[in-house]
Amino acid sequence: MTTSIKALVDVIRKAFGGGRKSYVVTGKGEEVKTQFEVVDASELLISNHLDGRINEAYPQELQPRDRTRFSSKLQVNKISRSLRPTQLTDSGLSSHGTPIIGEDNAVESGNGRSMGIIRAYAEGGADDYRAFLIKHARDYGVRASDVERMERPILVRRRLTDVDRVQFAKDSNLSDIQEMAASEKAFVDAESITPAMMQLFAPSESGDLLAFSNAAFVKAFMEEIGATASAGLLTEDGRPTRQLIDRMQNSIFAKAYKDSRLVKLVSEEPDPDMRNVLTALNVAASDFAQMVMLSGDVHRDTVGSLVDGAGEATALNETALSALKDAIDLVRQSKETGQHIQDVIAQVGMFEEATDEAKALAIFIVGNNRSAKRMGRAFKLMAERIKDELIHQQQAMGDMFGGGSVSLQEVLELVSEQMEAEGGKGFAGALFESSKKGGDPVLPVLRNASNVQGMKRIIEALTLDSTGSVETLGAAVQAAIRTLIMTALGDAAALKRYQVLTASILGKKLDEFTAKYGRYSLYDLKSFHSAHLFKQADWSALFNSGQIFQLHDLIQLVMANAAERPKVIAAAREAYPVIKKVIGRSRTLTHGYVSAMELMLPQYPPIDVHRAVVKASSDKGESALSATSVYFEVIKDVELGRELMAAGGVADDVSDTRAQHAESVEKIKANIYKLSERDNLVVKSLPYELRTVFPNLQALAPVREKAVFGKAYGKRVSITPWLERYQPQNIRQHASAVSADSSLVGEILNELADMAEHHQRATNQLCEKLWSVAQDIIDRSDVTEAEAAEWIKGIKISKKAITAIDGKHGDGAFMMALTDIYRLCRGGISTLKEITYREKARASACVNDGSVCLSSRADLGVLWHEVGHHFEYSHPDRLEKAKAFINSSEDGGLIDLGGREIAINVNFSDPYIGRLYGSKTVAGTRSTEIFSMAFQCLYEPRYAGNSLLNGDGVMEYVLGLIKGEHNA
Repeated sequence: MTTSIKALVDVIRKAFGGGRKSYVVTGKGEEVKTQFEVVDASELLISNHLDGRINEAYPQELQPRDRTRFSSKLQVNKISRSLRPTQLTDSGLSSHGTPIIGEDNAVESGNGRSMGIIRAYAEGGADDYRAFLIKHARDYGVRASDVERMERPILVRRRLTDVDRVQFAKDSNLSDIQEMAASEKAFVDAESITPAMMQLFAPSESGDLLAFSNAAFVKAFMEEIGATASAGLLTEDGRPTRQLIDRMQNSIFAKAYKDSRLVKLVSEEPDPDMRNVLTALNVAASDFAQMVMLSGDVHRDTVGSLVDGAGEATALNETALSALKDAIDLVRQSKETGQHIQDVIAQVGMFEEATDEAKALAIFIVGNNRSAKRMGRAFKLMAERIKDELIHQQQAMGDMFGGGSVSLQEVLELVSEQMEAEGGKGFAGALFESSKKGGDPVLPVLRNASNVQGMKRIIEALTLDSTGSVETLGAAVQAAIRTLIMTALGDAAALKRYQVLTASILGKKLDEFTAKYGRYSLYDLKSFHSAHLFKQADWSALFNSGQIFQLHDLIQLVMANAAERPKVIAAAREAYPVIKKVIGRSRTLTHGYVSAMELMLPQYPPIDVHRAVVKASSDKGESALSATSVYFEVIKDVELGRELMAAGGVADDVSDTRAQHAESVEKIKANIYKLSERDNLVVKSLPYELRTVFPNLQALAPVREKAVFGKAYGKRVSITPWLERYQPQNIRQHASAVSADSSLVGEILNELADMAEHHQRATNQLCEKLWSVAQDIIDRSDVTEAEAAEWIKGIKISKKAITAIDGKHGDGAFMMALTDIYRLCRGGISTLKEITYREKARASACVNDGSVCLSSRADLGVLWHEVGHHFEYSHPDRLEKAKAFINSSEDGGLIDLGGREIAINVNFSDPYIGRLYGSKTVAGTRSTEIFSMAFQCLYEPRYAGNSLLNGDGVMEYVLGLIKGEHNA
C-alpha cells in the first residue's frame, strides 16, 4: 500500500527496527517500555497551542495540568529560550527527558517540553537542538539522514507497553504536580478520589482532617498520590505535615464543589475572615461529594431510560451548588467593601441575577459566621436532603407517576425546620427577607424600567425628596460601573448608555450635586477612594465620561500576563491615551483616577497598575511621576537601600571605619597643635601634597562621626583624597627621613600612614560587601542567565572591546559582566544596541544611537559605568528619580569640572556624580551620573569606599531602587 520505496523503507524500519528501546518508571513505580523515534513537529499532537489555547484535537483527559495558566506559559517560554538538548533526551523517569507519545502521536508526558521545543523552532532558537540530534542520532538508534530531512525534528519516545493512558499521563506528571499551583493540584488529586474513598472521609465536627475518625481516608489518600509524593509530606516520625493536610483539604473541595473559585479560596487565597465558612464547607464536603457522584448516576440512568427532560434530573444539585457559590461570593463582597450584606444584595439585584436561595444562604452565612459547627450542620442537611431527592428520582425513573421534583427553596425550608427543631436558628425567613424592599425602594424597582428615562423617573419619584438617599444613588452608579467594566474599549453604545444613566442620576456638575446634597454626602459614595476630595475633573472622568472603566480587560492583561510581551505592549498602548487624558498634562494621579483603578482591579495597588501600564506602553515609556510622588519614591528607595546595607553588614563596617578614622584624626590634630617652629620648618620640606595635609586637618571642625567625611565637596572637608593619594609605604619612608629632625612630624606621618593603610583595607572590604549585596539581588532575580544571553545576542559588540576587558580581567569577564548587569537590572535595559571600540577615545554612552564606546584604557568598572547610563536611559522615571535624589541634597552652586563639564555642588563624595548634561540646572539636565557612578562603585573600591564613608547615599539609593523594581 506504500506509494514509494522510501515510504516502504520507513514502514519496514518502524516494524522491525526503529530506535533504541528505553524503559521508564512512572511516579508510582510502574515500568513502561518505550522506543526512541524522531518525528517532525507538525506530526505531534500537543495539548495546547503555543498561545496557551486548548487544542481541541487533543484528548484532554491526558492533560492533568491547566496549561492555559500564566505560570505554564512562563514554563514553556523558559524551556524555549534555554533549550538544553541533553535534558531532552534519555531519562529513567517518565516525567523527564524526551517527550513520550502514544500510537496516535498524542503527547502523553512532556507537553510543556514539546511546546517549548516547538516555540524554539518558531523563534529561531532551536538550531543547537537540531544539530545535537543530527550529531547524536546513532546514540538513540535513529538515522542522522532522517533528522536532516525534517524541517523541525523532535526526538520522542513512543510508548510500547499497553497501559491505561489516562492513568499513565497522570502518574507521569506526579513530579510535575509538586510544581503545580495548589488549585491545579487539587483537581488532579480529586480525580483519584473514588466513591469508596469518599465513604471513608469522616473529619470531626470542627472539620479536623486528622481526627481519628478520618485516619482511614488519610491512609487511602497517601496511597493514591504515590509513595514518593507522600514521603515528602510526612514528618520524620511519620505524621502528616501541614502541606499534606492542605493538599487533602483542597482535593476534597475540588471533588465536592467542582468549582475553581472555591478551591482557590481555600488553597490560594485564604481570607482569615472566611475561615469559619471554609471549615463549615469542609464538614459538609463528604455529603456534597456523594451528592455530586449520585447526580451522575441519576443522569446516566435517566439518559439510559430515554426519559424526557433528562436535564432536570441534575438540576437540583447543580442549582444548590450554584446558589452556595454565589452566596459565598456575596459574603466575600460584603467583607471586602465593608457594606452590609443587604446592601450588597440590593446592588447585585439591579443589573445582575441572584437567586433568592443564594441571597438567603448569604444572609444565613453572615448571621452565623462565628459558628462553623452551625453552618456545617446546615450545609450537611442541605446535601443530605438533595441526596434523598436524587435517590427518589432514580427510583422513580420507570414510574410515570413518580411525582414532581422538589425545588431548592423547598429543600432549604426542610433544612430550616430541622435546624429549628434541633434548637438552632433556621433560614427559611431569609428566603423572603432577601427579596423584601426594606428601606431601599429604588434598586428592586429600577430593574423594571424599560429605558433610561424610565429609570430617571423612578429615582426622582422614590428618592429625590427632602430626605433623598445619596447612598442609594451611589449604589446605582456602582452597579452601572460594574456593567460598564465588562465592556470593551470602543463599545460606544455601552458607554453612551452609562453616560446617560449617570448624568440622570448624579448630574454632570460636581457643584450641582453638592448644592443638592452637600459636599459631606460624597462620603456616602463608598465605592470611591477619597470621594470627598473629588474635583470636577474627577467627576467628569468617572461619571460623565466613564471611558476609564472600559480599560479593565486591557489593564488586567498588562498586570497578569507579563510574559506575553507583544500582547502586553499592545494593550498598554491602547490604554495609555485614555489614561493620559484622564490625568492631564501634570501627570498627577488624581483621586478619581486612583479610585477607578481600585474599583477595577482591587487586588493591585493603583500606583503599581499605573506604573506597569506606562512602562509597557512604549519601549522608553513616559514618566508617571509627579514632583510630589517622585520625592516619596526616592525616600522609599533610600530606606530600602539602607535596609540592604544593614542586612549585608555594610552599615556596621562604615560605622566602625568612621569611628577609627575619627580617633586617628584626633591624635593627629593633637600633635599638630604641639608642633614647634622648628617642627614646622620640617613640615615645609615635605612634598606639597603631603604638606597640605597638616593645615587641612588642623582646619577641620571638632570631630564628629560624620564630620570627618565630607559634605559639600567644594569645601574639601573630606580627608579621603589624602588617604588615597599616597601608598602607606611611601608615607612611612618620608616619616623615616624626617624623624631625625623632628620626631613629632615623624609620629604624625606614621599615624597618617596607618590611617591610609586602614582606609585602603576598609574600602576593599566595603566594596566586597557591597558586591555581595548586589550579588544577592542577582541570585534572587527572576531573569535567568539564559534570558541575559538572549539579550546580549541582540547587541552588536566589537570583538576588540571584549578583548580589551578580558585581557585585564580574564577570559569571559566581559560577557559575565553584561550578564550580571542585565540580571541585576531585572532586564530593565532596552536602549543598549551596540558596544563599539576606539583605541584612544574616551569611554562614553549615547542614548540617540543606543551605543557604548570603550577604549584600550577601559576596565570592568568603566563597562559597568557606561551600561549604567543605559539603565537610566531605558525609562524616564529613573531620570526623574535621579534628579529628585540630587535635589534632596544641599545645593552648593555649580562646579566647573573642566573641559566644559559642569556639576552641581552637592553632598557627593566625588564631584563628577553631580555632573549636568545640556543644562546648568538639575531640572533641565537630560541625564545624570547617579546610576553610572553607582554601577562603577560595585567594581572599584576607591569609589565605593568614598561614597559609603562620606555618606552621600548614592549606593543606598541606587541599590534600593533596583531592589524595589525586583519586588514590584
